[in-house]
Amino acid sequence: MSEFTRIRRESQSNNKRDGLTGILVFGEGEFMQILEGTRNAISSAFSRISSDPMHSNIMLIHFSECSERLFGDWAMRHLTIRTEVLEQMTNFQEFEPRCWSSQECIAFGIEYKAIATSSVLQASKPSLVSAVE
Repeated sequence: MSEFTRIRRESQSNNKRDGLTGILVFGEGEFMQILEGTRNAISSAFSRISSDPMHSNIMLIHFSECSERLFGDWAMRHLTIRTEVLEQMTNFQEFEPRCWSSQECIAFGIEYKAIATSSVLQASKPSLVSAVE
């Protein structure tokens, strides 16, 4: 089992235990993660991630209360960016989360989720997203 797979599985287990949902996106050598849950659970997860020596250059883009979860059905979905998917997206031609505002990160996550969900539901179309849950 690769180190990334181990970390992903451990994160999924921790997130289920702590009631966290969200996405982890990888592309262009960068990760973007959106976490949803209680303030305490998110603070603990962020602290755990920040203190892990495998992670570096961590940047908190936004932390706020929200009225509803956008990724409530995903304990932690891992998505790998594919050029074909970016080409289908409305406002994103490149994966550059460090250059985006928090609203752009959320918009990206929502649009990418819509494409990922539609590619899974429509079996006649080839899968454009590598999604592991």
